[in-house]
Amino acid sequence: MTIKITRKDLDNIIQHARECFPIEACGFLLGKRMGEIGVVERVYRSKNILNSSFEYQIDLQTQLEIFEMAESMGLEVIGFYHSHPYWEPFWSNLDEERSKLWVGYSYLVISPKTSKYRSYFRRKEAAVEERVITV
Repeated sequence: MTIKITRKDLDNIIQHARECFPIEACGFLLGKRMGEIGVVERVYRSKNILNSSFEYQIDLQTQLEIFEMAESMGLEVIGFYHSHPYWEPFWSNLDEERSKLWVGYSYLVISPKTSKYRSYFRRKEAAVEERVITV
């Protein structure tokens, strides 16, 4: 899998991660899937209701609103993003466990300290790293 995102949207996510530090930032990636490529067309910030440095959760009402908004715009939620405030953007055991209910979605992980990022695509059996193309 590959995820394609504009430099502007990526910078917005990195800025969000820095603003939330030391709490994990989180949000939504809206766009379209074109075969093996997920094209991000909009990024929406969300609140981490856990207020935690090592995990995040988005409240159910916000999730519902964003999914409905995406549909009304002719888009879909193709993934999520979150930050790892103190760590590199590697897929954690907690990320693996939490993503099991969200098969078919991309997860962009950001390090606000280094501005490094990685994306993972959740398959049924496990998440795999996917290529990120910035345009």
